[in-house]
Amino acid sequence: MAGFAGQPDSALSKMVMGKHRIKIKSGDKVIFSAPDYIPGTTGNIYEMIDILSKMGADVAYGDKEELHVSGHGYQKEHALLISLTNPRYLLPIGGNYRHVKSYFSMAKTMGFNDDQFITPDYDSAVTFYTSGKVDTNFHIPMHKVLIDGLGIGDVGATVLRDRKTLAEDGMFSVVLMVNKEAGTMFKEPIILSRGFVFMKENTDLIDYLKEEVLRKFNEVTSKPANFDYIRTEIQAYLETIIKEKTGREPMVLPLIIEI
Repeated sequence: MAGFAGQPDSALSKMVMGKHRIKIKSGDKVIFSAPDYIPGTTGNIYEMIDILSKMGADVAYGDKEELHVSGHGYQKEHALLISLTNPRYLLPIGGNYRHVKSYFSMAKTMGFNDDQFITPDYDSAVTFYTSGKVDTNFHIPMHKVLIDGLGIGDVGATVLRDRKTLAEDGMFSVVLMVNKEAGTMFKEPIILSRGFVFMKENTDLIDYLKEEVLRKFNEVTSKPANFDYIRTEIQAYLETIIKEKTGREPMVLPLIIEI
């Protein structure tokens, strides 16, 4: 049955979750007959094996069991399919290059020649002509397209980098209320932290950063205040001292509100 790789909607996964008509009982034998796990699925597989073991099942798995059943057709089955269809050309559409090479080697033993094997690049279009000629000269430009919500391709590298930063180190924001004409701060900065530090448990760090923002503001302000310059200088300064103090690199967002 399907599910050796721990696929969530597979029959085996549903049995483990009790959502399948076949119920696994204590004493049942469950055999994982494909030891060459798909990269990235090992965690799901071993979690499933643990659950099955807790349910009382006798689980056989891994290379030590010397078990292997492929979900793909064997060589004789491929040869039979070729014999039944008698194709003019052979165009494998799956597998790695080593599999394609083995497939062609098998076909040669059946009388096929090299000019009957089609091996296009991933971006090639295979063109068949009425004369019987075939070529792979036409290429289709291909690139990755990120679909995000209702947007297609509108999220670029900069947005992805920002999301990565937010996910790994969080965000640190400081809000400044400034009288533009006088170049002075109306009240002390408001600090916001999301995913960076828990403010109630890091009051010493927050107070230090607040003092440094005030000091840096007084250093770079002018009459009238240049908001863009102040924002840029405070952002760069905060990024530096936060890295020095914590070893982290959160997204720093100074916000200046004109009063």
